[in-house]
Amino acid sequence: MRTSGAMRYFQNERWLLIFMSFVITTLFLIVNGYLFNQEDLEEVLPPIYKGLNPSLYPYDMYVNETLAQYTSRTPYIHFLTVLYKVFNTELIFFVICFASILLSVWSFLKMGIFFGIDAFKSGLIVVLIFVGFDFLPIGGNFIQDSYCTPANIALGLTAFSIYLFLIKKYWISGLILAIATYFQLLVGLQVFVILCIYSVLDSSYRGFWRAGLMYLCLLMPHLYLLFLSQNGQYDIGFYSKIIYNYRNPHHFVFSKFSKKSYIMYFSLLGIYFVTYPFLRVSDALKRWSLVWVGISTLGIAVYVVGFEYFGMELFAKTQWIKTSIWAYSWALMVLLHALPKFSKISISRRSQCNISLGGFCLSIGILGLIYFNKISLIEPFQIGYYAKTDLEKMHDWVKANTPTNAVVLSFPNDFGVMSQTQRSVPVSYKAIIHNPGFILPWFSRMKELYGADLVQTQNNISNLQEIVELWPQKLENSDIVKYKINYIIANDSDKLSIRSVKIVHREADLICLKIEQ
Repeated sequence: MRTSGAMRYFQNERWLLIFMSFVITTLFLIVNGYLFNQEDLEEVLPPIYKGLNPSLYPYDMYVNETLAQYTSRTPYIHFLTVLYKVFNTELIFFVICFASILLSVWSFLKMGIFFGIDAFKSGLIVVLIFVGFDFLPIGGNFIQDSYCTPANIALGLTAFSIYLFLIKKYWISGLILAIATYFQLLVGLQVFVILCIYSVLDSSYRGFWRAGLMYLCLLMPHLYLLFLSQNGQYDIGFYSKIIYNYRNPHHFVFSKFSKKSYIMYFSLLGIYFVTYPFLRVSDALKRWSLVWVGISTLGIAVYVVGFEYFGMELFAKTQWIKTSIWAYSWALMVLLHALPKFSKISISRRSQCNISLGGFCLSIGILGLIYFNKISLIEPFQIGYYAKTDLEKMHDWVKANTPTNAVVLSFPNDFGVMSQTQRSVPVSYKAIIHNPGFILPWFSRMKELYGADLVQTQNNISNLQEIVELWPQKLENSDIVKYKINYIIANDSDKLSIRSVKIVHREADLICLKIEQ
């Protein structure tokens, strides 16, 4: 059967991988959803909004502290502020998010092909890495984020940098990795360390050292400015308890991870190590995967001993548990590629092209239907004309009906109040700066307004659930005056003990209270 010129053109491997990457990226977002104006974006969107409109957030401690100093989020904030000013649409965040995931997927596809895996089989493996088993990494880390966070951009660039390293384009690899590190420090630094070790172990990659020096030179200004922001006298023990044990135990404290998560993760690695001598894959892929899995696993063991048993904060700062995203990826790729039934899959290039092109067209159609809210998904997909929750509707009301200098207090697990109302808040559980100058006063506010307690945290009681239940009784009129609070968002069932308030808006079971002066 004859093939048209257009089809022959699209059967080119370049287009095949682009179509496959687009389909896998769309599938990733359909499964995981797309978030905007909430969750971890509370750390970055409010400073961007203030950069666009300086009258916003006049009394917000986090926003003003973030813009007054250099933090790990500063490069991201300035980058997205410029893009938002140029394109003037929230869609730019979705485009950046989608492009970053697509770059990650494409890079893994190319790396699979580099190690001798057929393009279509590589696609099946990448689907399982990004969608089927993306829950395997430990410490609340993922191979990609489903919203436009600094890590989302950094992970895309880092995966691309790893691919460039493999094909020995060292200078471009080092440059891309440096840019990634500006967006997310530890993602880039950890990969740089592993690539350096690999280049020492494999003599054919020794040429990386010059690019490595360039990487370090490019990174020096960033590291220096971050070091200055950490400088100062403070109680290291108290700071560590707040940042590691209270606020981020799910990222730092191995003993507090769910047993299910590390049993599944280390079961995968156990299968990998036990079957390693018998795996029928290329020696290059076996060697490459062993370095990543081995260094990650050894580093995590050292991390746990150094931080949890000896209490050395230096180990916590490495957050080496993040490397589990790379270890599981390479272990899974090797194991899947070695499966006898998997290796027998054979599909012609023409069929691969037809499937990928059809999937590409279908993906565009699905994204269009999602944008216009014509189909519903299990996970929220906050783009276009999506159906808003009662809490989002409450936030919209506050944004439209309160002055820009208003201070709004909401319940501690309201993870969209800052971004969606675009109003100052006295404190936010989500929005923090990782330096003592911010964390110590932040915890003081959490304690005064919500009843945060380090003792409860050490007793393994969920710190967030604890303050969600306690805060209505904890809040006092003196707190209202001290932090100049004008409005309170609460559940109708919350028994607030403060006086001189009136309900100004209801949204289902939510109420907005105005403080009577």
